[in-house]
Amino acid sequence: MDLINLARKGRKYLLLICTLLITTPMLAQTNRYKKEIFTQVRTETGITYAKNTNVYKQLQDLQADVYYPANDADTKRPMVILMHGGGFLHGSRKDDYVVAVCRQFAQRGYVTASISYRLGVENRYDPISYGEAVYRSVQDAKAAVRYFRANAAKYGIDAEKIIIGGGSAGAIAALHAAYWQQNQVPAYLNTKKLGTLKDAGGNAGISDKVMGVVNCWGAVTDTTYFTKANVPIVSIHGENDEVVPYKWIGLGDFNLYGSYYIHEHAKKNGIKSVLKAFPNTGHGLSRNDTAKWNTTVDTIGEFLYELVSEKDKNHSPNGNATTKLLN
Repeated sequence: MDLINLARKGRKYLLLICTLLITTPMLAQTNRYKKEIFTQVRTETGITYAKNTNVYKQLQDLQADVYYPANDADTKRPMVILMHGGGFLHGSRKDDYVVAVCRQFAQRGYVTASISYRLGVENRYDPISYGEAVYRSVQDAKAAVRYFRANAAKYGIDAEKIIIGGGSAGAIAALHAAYWQQNQVPAYLNTKKLGTLKDAGGNAGISDKVMGVVNCWGAVTDTTYFTKANVPIVSIHGENDEVVPYKWIGLGDFNLYGSYYIHEHAKKNGIKSVLKAFPNTGHGLSRNDTAKWNTTVDTIGEFLYELVSEKDKNHSPNGNATTKLLN
């Protein structure tokens, strides 16, 4: 091989190496928020985001665990705040399925947080007491949004891109945090006793608005809430859910409208809505059911990717939206 050909081959290999060095980070950024591109997750635990008086009349520290993509140079990332289930009586921010989702979405490039909120129902046989528990959880959800927005630079998040979500009771709390207005609170809830929805728990005056909601087998107490707030939503629900209804259940003054009606009323009000309904499926999902778990994560992932990358051109301030039902 002569020196000229050797030089040509050398230039060819150098060009190939340079191309790979340039395009590999670009491909990773293209897949950010779409796929799990980070192999490791960094965790910060026990962050107090608010203090509030619980049902036992004790001042309670409300804490969060935050999950970050490790070795990430980006300092302005979307945040997903998640709330655990447990019927407003039990459950923990450290529950396996919540931690798993937080870690998976941190690997996609989000900053995620699993939060504690006030648990306890004054009278377990009284639907209104459950309504009060929902109200307290909404106050805490809003407090978490305000806290992270006020400290966006500290946590490396984009203050304009905060999403809230949860499973079961946590989804009920997240839904109401996104859509409930103070003047929509039903008369049977004593707001003099409970305080206002806004500003309870600190960081008063900071916005508690969210850009999206992740609803996993949750419900709302009234479908008229969708007339006042244009917040995109993704819902996951089993059609045979006997704990939180896929459609509707009435408990005296306290009603629950599940993901079927949430999707229908969101669509009617021009709100972007995605619903994944699982036939022959009850309440919640097991991580052992790999197919349904992966479908759930991918459905939420696609929704969030469109939301945070601003590629969803169908959604507009005029209320035009594309909705889809996935089966």
